[in-house]
Amino acid sequence: MEISEEHIFLNIYVINKKDALKKIAEFAETAGVVTSKKAYYKGLLQREKEVTTGFGNGFSIPHAKLKEVVKPAIFIVKFTNGIDWKALDRQQVNVAIALAIPERDAEVEHLKLLSQISRRLMHDDFCDQLMRSTTKQEIIDLFKTV
Repeated sequence: MEISEEHIFLNIYVINKKDALKKIAEFAETAGVVTSKKAYYKGLLQREKEVTTGFGNGFSIPHAKLKEVVKPAIFIVKFTNGIDWKALDRQQVNVAIALAIPERDAEVEHLKLLSQISRRLMHDDFCDQLMRSTTKQEIIDLFKTV
């Protein structure tokens, strides 16, 4: 799984989960990953209505599978403040690892990426290092080593 420096956002202030999802959608449109930030935002919001993507330990994995997604991508967003994400462990979210999946690649790509990220987030060392990271390069290196 390759993480692009252009898909990493540090020190992002948002008010709540909806605001966080809007920011992620804006980042995705600016990066040319989606053709419509509105459609991606709606997809992320719809997924949250089904069940929270708050993974626990301060992480969330918001994701959407849409025809408006041009290419699969992962975005890492570190917030300046904790967000009430309705996470399973009731902890606030400090880092979102967002996925944008093209509808045509949905099942295989979606499950593959979710599985890879979920496995990494089960390792305390990985989580601690990601939480402590302060540069984009540290995050890129972390995803390369695990």
